[in-house]
Amino acid sequence: MKTFFSIALFVLVGTIVSAQNFEGTINWAVKYEITDPAKRAEMEKGQKAMNDPANQEKMKKMQEEAKKKPMDKDLATSAKEAAAEFEKAK
Repeated sequence: MKTFFSIALFVLVGTIVSAQNFEGTINWAVKYEITDPAKRAEMEKGQKAMNDPANQEKMKKMQEEAKKKPMDKDLATSAKEAAAEFEKAK
């Protein structure tokens, strides 16, 4: 009985040690189906709106504008602006 537990312990430890050396990529995906007709219609409506050429153009313009604006301001300036806005709100 002791030898059985000893062998089981060695197998378990060997498995744990080898599992910690895993290097690789795990790919996984989630597939779902919307069964509610109202939600399905809403999703299709949104998809059509996203594929509309006019909306595509608007999104491209918005992305270009976002690239032009600096996202990170000087922290000191931002803090001063926030303090000034706080004082105005009082």
